[in-house]
Amino acid sequence: MNELKPCPFCGGKAEIQQFANPQNYYCVRCTDCGCSTDGYRRSKTESTEAENKAANAAAWNRRTEPENVEEVSRRYQAECNYDHAVEDRDALRAELEQLKPENKALTVEQLRKMDGEPVWIVLLNIAKPVSCEIITEVCKDGIRTVGANGNDYASFSLYEKTWLSYAHKPEGSGNL
Repeated sequence: MNELKPCPFCGGKAEIQQFANPQNYYCVRCTDCGCSTDGYRRSKTESTEAENKAANAAAWNRRTEPENVEEVSRRYQAECNYDHAVEDRDALRAELEQLKPENKALTVEQLRKMDGEPVWIVLLNIAKPVSCEIITEVCKDGIRTVGANGNDYASFSLYEKTWLSYAHKPEGSGNL
């Protein structure tokens, strides 16, 4: 049987492995990255174990061997490097953060146009959690809302004094 060439993807050591199910089925697998041949028998009835191993080794060795295994291995590991994945993830998060709409407190004029829309209500100087409520009616002097705690009314004359509202959940407001 021919000696097995290194893995063409990572340069790792290859070995012949027998399948657990059919008799005389073998494959060649890289011990580092797991890449393998499909595995087969040379002949269903007449081939010997040695012939099947040799046929799988020949199939593995037909694969193109890189001219510089160390260079290919270095590039492969660089592409799979966890640090790159973390850097890419962090860069993507930074880009997404820039695309998020700014979540400033709504103005009274904006609230007047939000009938039927959800808003996040923040009560000022009161230790109550932020709540998401639906504006059910816009009145001349305030809004009627419905939320998890039932119906409520918020007066425009008290806006920015005792309460604020946002189109999106304010950051740092915790879980609901």
